[in-house]
Amino acid sequence: MRRAGKELDLKAQVLKRYQELLKERNEIDGELKGLEIYLKSVGSVKAPRKSRKSTKSTGKKKGSATEMILSVIGKHGDGVSIDQIMKETGLGRQTVNGVLNRMKKEKKVKAVKRGIYVKS
Repeated sequence: MRRAGKELDLKAQVLKRYQELLKERNEIDGELKGLEIYLKSVGSVKAPRKSRKSTKSTGKKKGSATEMILSVIGKHGDGVSIDQIMKETGLGRQTVNGVLNRMKKEKKVKAVKRGIYVKS
């Protein structure tokens, strides 16, 4: 029975801390919202937009996805992975996979190993 009492005590402590953190988060969210409204009203600084997905943009987006991917593959003569293509282009995995599949059908690129591509 002593063990059950300790578990209940721990559960109460965890629940209390959880509620404290929720309160802090709500306070921070409220403050952020107020700051965003102020920044929008002064217009000198744009408040950051919330997005569904976080993508790492490298600032290298010029031209179409196909052109960007071909350029990266061309730079790496011995082959390049999908992850490296994503990193260098800032494109998402679905976009890279779709473009690579289309380019394989068009015989512009070929897979030398699973997930490693070179120009044909």
